[in-house]
Amino acid sequence: MRPDRQRHLARLQWAAAVIGLLGLVVAIAGAMLDPQSFLRAWLPAVLAWLALSVGALGMLLIWHLMGGRWGLVLGDVLEAMAATLPLVALLFLPVLFAIGTVYPWAQPEFVSAHEVVAKKLAYLN
Repeated sequence: MRPDRQRHLARLQWAAAVIGLLGLVVAIAGAMLDPQSFLRAWLPAVLAWLALSVGALGMLLIWHLMGGRWGLVLGDVLEAMAATLPLVALLFLPVLFAIGTVYPWAQPEFVSAHEVVAKKLAYLN
């Protein structure tokens, strides 16, 4: 790779890291100010990234099963996308630890106060 291209990529990586850190600071501030709204917004965002990762993994598996030249072009990109699955699992942890905030029926107090919800627990869980 040419040196000017390497410098350009290094600047892009640095800018992406700074933007990512700023986003993390904003997310933490949002989680502290209004945890319920934060988690209700965080869950679909994590699910969107999960869909991309799992979809890439599926396409990668199909390519490994079927073969073909199309995988030579997309293989590296699909592998990089599928490699984000552990990160997506980490991003899901805030929702997992505060599951009662997102899903009220996960709280025993809520279930005991609502008879209709108690009858639907098998469906909801």
